[in-house]
Amino acid sequence: MGGRRRLRRGLPRLLSNHSSVLGKALRREYDGLCRALGLHDGDALLCGEAAAAAMTRLRAAQSAATWAELVERQRRGRGRRPSAQQLERARRAAALDAQDSRAATDRLRELVAERPRTPADLLARAQAAMRADAVAHEVSDGE
Repeated sequence: MGGRRRLRRGLPRLLSNHSSVLGKALRREYDGLCRALGLHDGDALLCGEAAAAAMTRLRAAQSAATWAELVERQRRGRGRRPSAQQLERARRAAALDAQDSRAATDRLRELVAERPRTPADLLARAQAAMRADAVAHEVSDGE
């Protein structure tokens, strides 16, 4: 079955055709997020979250472009101009999509921050937890 193979670098298949303009834009966003956050190990949860964040960023960019086009058409004043209601709907959609994009990106950052990156990080977390546990036991034993 041609065209249904796994996508590179862990990107889940979200579109029916990833070689389209939208698919290539999704790939660019996904790769940019992975590069910025250091996602190289192919963790399925993080790859899924990165793909969702990339998709929301694309939607935000598309709805902002739609709103800007409507504003420009109204400003130019030639031909059929968008109504005030159309402009308001496009503005709200752009604002909501931008908010969703920020929330998805923040969630991805939180997930990446929670994950230990190297064995040294894992060891440092374990030692910090053991120190905190020892301090808690000293306080409870002293009472």
